[in-house]
Parts: sequence; structure tokens; C-alpha cells
Amino acid sequence: MFKSLKASLSTVFVSLLLIGITLFISGYDTKKPATKVLWQDNIEVETITGTWQEAMNACENLSLGGFNDWRLPNRDELTSIVDIKRIPTLQSRFEYGESAPYWSSSSNIDNSSDAWYVNFYDGHNYTGTKDNNFSVRCVRDSQ
Repeated sequence: MFKSLKASLSTVFVSLLLIGITLFISGYDTKKPATKVLWQDNIEVETITGTWQEAMNACENLSLGGFNDWRLPNRDELTSIVDIKRIPTLQSRFEYGESAPYWSSSSNIDNSSDAWYVNFYDGHNYTGTKDNNFSVRCVRDSQ
């Protein structure tokens, strides 16, 4: 299923401990210049759910590890932390995460009422109405 994605995706994680919170720097390549991102990894990724707009707002308003420039990850970024060999399919480097759907910031270009999400039970990405209540994991650009 993810052959083309896996072929174009390489991920390197470095764990940082900031104020007792584990954050991960992820470098990924989807045939574009590599982008490094810092992932939220605290208990809130298991407890916060909401609609797509609520997820966008939650990330924009997140202040964590001394940073306040968090955002909802796009579909490619969210898919980059999938490990299809595991159930749940979230990479083992993360301490927190549910076997559940997580919102991405990517809207469905065919239907603006829908957005993409990744279900970390099976590792696949889907589109769903933005009114669904899904989990939230935020990300920020790291330089």
C-alpha cells in the first residue's frame, strides 16, 4: 500500500528532552528538499480530540517546550511517522499515541468539507468530514 511512499520516505529521529517532555526531530523527504520537524509527544496526544478546525486551533495555540509556533502536520508529515509493521502503527520512538485516527492539515482537494487523517491502528490515510472528532498531534518546523 505504501510502496511509493516508503520508497520516497526516509526518516531520522533524534530524541530531545525538554522540560520532561519528549519531542522528536524528524527529517523526511518526499522528493522535495528535506524538512525537519519537531513532534509533540506528551499525554495530550492521547487525550485531545476535536473537529478538524478545533485540531488546527489546538496546534496554533499550543505552547510546549518553550515553543509557541506549533501547527497541525500535513498528510505527508503524519504518514512519515507510521510503522506499518506494528499495531498500533505509530513508530516506537514515540512514548505517547493512540491506536486512533489523527487529523492532518491537508484538505481533500475533491471535497473541501473533508480532510485527510491517518488511522494509527492500520497505518492508512483516509479522508473524512471535518466535523469528525479525531485525535491531534502537533508539529513545528525545526531549523
